[in-house]
Amino acid sequence: MRKVVALCACALLAFCSSAPVSPPRPGGDYDLVLANGRVVDGTGAPWFRADVGIQGDRIAAVGDLSRAGAVRRIDVRERMVAPGFIDLLGQSELYVLVDNRVESKIRQGITTEITGEGISAAPLNEALLAELKPFLDRFKLRADWTDLPGYFQKVREAGSTINLGTFLGAATVRSVVLGLGDVQPTPEQLAKMHIRGEADGVLDALEEAITIGRQAGIPVEIWHLKAAGRNNWGRMKEIVARIERARSEGVDISANMYPYEAARNGLVANVPEWAQAGGTDAMLARFHDPAQRARIKSGLWHGGLGAEVPEGILLVSALNPELKKYMGKRLGEAAREMRKPPDDALLDLVEADRGNVSVVRFVMNEEDVQLGLRQPWVALGVDEPGEATDGPFAGELVHPRGFGSAPRLLGRYARDLKLFPVEEAVRKMTSLPARRMRLWSRGVLRPGMAADVTVFDPATVSDLATYERPLRYAEGIEYVVVNGKVVLDAGRLTSERPGRVLTRR
Repeated sequence: MRKVVALCACALLAFCSSAPVSPPRPGGDYDLVLANGRVVDGTGAPWFRADVGIQGDRIAAVGDLSRAGAVRRIDVRERMVAPGFIDLLGQSELYVLVDNRVESKIRQGITTEITGEGISAAPLNEALLAELKPFLDRFKLRADWTDLPGYFQKVREAGSTINLGTFLGAATVRSVVLGLGDVQPTPEQLAKMHIRGEADGVLDALEEAITIGRQAGIPVEIWHLKAAGRNNWGRMKEIVARIERARSEGVDISANMYPYEAARNGLVANVPEWAQAGGTDAMLARFHDPAQRARIKSGLWHGGLGAEVPEGILLVSALNPELKKYMGKRLGEAAREMRKPPDDALLDLVEADRGNVSVVRFVMNEEDVQLGLRQPWVALGVDEPGEATDGPFAGELVHPRGFGSAPRLLGRYARDLKLFPVEEAVRKMTSLPARRMRLWSRGVLRPGMAADVTVFDPATVSDLATYERPLRYAEGIEYVVVNGKVVLDAGRLTSERPGRVLTRR
């Protein structure tokens, strides 16, 4: 299926916790006090020295609590105490059901994930279940829900370290409404969905998103903002200028992005959209028709992410164990080992894994990334599921953004490159996405707010994951509290699973 990006009408689903505010404990004691920290409250204001007191699942006090009683008191001197980070573009909707630790997110300080970009966990029908079957079978996951309420119940039963909310994915909606074919919708069907791009047509897609937002009077969110493809490098200036102009005209538009110059998606994304119509079986049948195969090969290297070359595509994961020997290699190298031209190697790899080979694509440049990150309306969107270095996903190579995005924003871009102050980096991961998603009880450290808290060392916080060694947890994230429970304790993952489903009240 084609990649669905860019447009998110925030009116689709607004997320808020339905949990009640916990009452103060008798005597004014606290369950937990984080003492002597440098509080970065999430608003972008300068840090200040204070204690943070937690009662039940809420922040109860911020100030001098040195004389207050507490069940537990943690001295976080010279550490920064921030609201739990919010990943505005997660992909853990199925992964959390396989491994509820979601460890790579927790170890970044991420306490809440919003998912549902393009594809969401529901609704499901038989055709979509057939497409998911390789993943479901491999990880022995039973998809016994058909709608979002059923999915949410499944998440609650599984438990989670993080809070999770979801949009209704546009590609999922399209598949339910139209099926998997490359067909044109009727006006009534078109009103239910939006399909856009981020490479050569990025400005046209942006213009359409702005028009929809203006005419419908709804907020617009641009997911994983980028100018993709070597032929589009430098166009972030145009993108930023157009968004700024729209904002000056009263359009409520913002964006999110990850702090890396490479993207990740399926190798199947190189296959032209017309050739993917009808689902996997129909696509693979076209691979074996000589005339159609030749036509497909002619369109492999300039698609949804702009102009590409085989050496710019890194193979990272596959469901078929016979393909493991190629993972961690560039497509050009794999083609040479297969003794095939890159065109044929690409199509054969797609066929051998029924479209499930995942790749990292080096399609952006650092100057564009930095320009995007500097914008005050850009939040963090990791665009990667939460995984772990052990357990069911162990050994699966991934994009390093899944293990290092939030610490990279704090360390590389705020502390080292001084692209913005650390307080601004925190705001991009807390109050900015919280307000965008209408998470009114999260994103700021103040009494009455949900007790999602991240404690980090500003001097050492860093991402360690690389493209060559992506399965490395970040350093400098020391404590993570989710709904009042300590999930990461002095760098050690606990058995607590206090994450909640965030739904519209």
